[in-house]
Amino acid sequence: MPRLYLTPLPDADAQRADKAVASAIEQAGLLEEGGVAVENVATENVDLVVEGQYRFGKLLSSKVADELDSLSESTYVALPLFDPTASSLGRARGYYELEDADVRPAKPNVEHVFEYTLTLTQAGTKESDWRATAIALQAVDGLHGTGDPVRVAIPASATSVQWYTQAAGATPASPTDTVTAEFGDLARYDPADAPSDTATLTYELPFADDGPTDVRVCDTRERLKFAATASGDEVNVWTHAYHTGYQFDGAPVIDTGRLRLYLGESPDDYSDITARTVADGETDTITSGTTELNTTLTVESGGTFVVESGGLHVLTGSLPSRTDIAGERWSDAAGDWVPIDFDDANPWTVTAWDFTAIGRANVQVQLTLSDGTDTERVNGLVERGADGVIWTTPENADPAPSGVVDLLAPAARDAQSWAAPADTLVAKSQTRD
Repeated sequence: MPRLYLTPLPDADAQRADKAVASAIEQAGLLEEGGVAVENVATENVDLVVEGQYRFGKLLSSKVADELDSLSESTYVALPLFDPTASSLGRARGYYELEDADVRPAKPNVEHVFEYTLTLTQAGTKESDWRATAIALQAVDGLHGTGDPVRVAIPASATSVQWYTQAAGATPASPTDTVTAEFGDLARYDPADAPSDTATLTYELPFADDGPTDVRVCDTRERLKFAATASGDEVNVWTHAYHTGYQFDGAPVIDTGRLRLYLGESPDDYSDITARTVADGETDTITSGTTELNTTLTVESGGTFVVESGGLHVLTGSLPSRTDIAGERWSDAAGDWVPIDFDDANPWTVTAWDFTAIGRANVQVQLTLSDGTDTERVNGLVERGADGVIWTTPENADPAPSGVVDLLAPAARDAQSWAAPADTLVAKSQTRD
């Protein structure tokens, strides 16, 4: 199935727009000859219109529709358009800017089938451009020490990796280490090896690996992340939020693949989640179309536990104790997420949050916290591949009190500088000797 970045495009029909292949024509009259000289001054970038339908059911179709709308309002650039299983897009595959997304129900008041029309402007191809991550190394007023080094993470499948600046040209780059996230490995590079503090890491990257390990912001929609379809498959129903003005229906989640940070509420509504026990002689049934959560499940000898086709039972494991901030870290050994323990007795609570930047390589958020008397603000910097947040003091603000520092410590990175990574493209012609 074709895909634009992380968003599937079923039944995609990609057509070149007539206006896009027009050339700017300069005409000059030839007075003596009585004719006209025509010169092709420039050819515009080729635009692409992609149309199709979503028939995923109401829950999943509405999620993807919201994602396309959000992506069209974002600052994301050079989005890969490709088909991971076939070449159905032909020569249309490449990097594009999403100029407009029109996503609507196929019929009025019917929300299980959506139609979409995307207008795209070509930004480049794998042959003309490197995928790139630009850095701007800078000091920050971190709350939690100086232990963690600055690193720039890109997918480990990247090849031909080089540091590039206009002054120094291109020089080979080697990773310092590799870390594992939920959806793939990431290679990490040391900016100290770059020719300047504002260098760019350029590389080749398969289209299919362009996105899954990026940092992202999700909307829980007050639901579990996975829901069962009619066929019994589990699908992700959390919506990706790609711009800072996105309206959340549930808790926002910052997810690097190694860290999840939940703001405003715990990962799920934990009020009715308990340890389930099916006693001897009892039969407990999860009926079709029903989802239930429990921390643990014990079926005593002689008890029967049944999950009907179309039903779903989820074991959540141990639960975070706080409801204003919660977190998890990815355990590659366990192949699962492990809760982060925040101090439930700490009087400081997160009362508000505000995303100031959402990008593929970093997310920035400001938290407002209160102890019932005083109010403090703290900035959070989250990078691709990181397993913690660089919590910093906002400009012109006083240092946070110890209670705030202690509350945020379990999800912190100990750093006083960061690389402010941002993904883009670099023309290959610029890096040639």
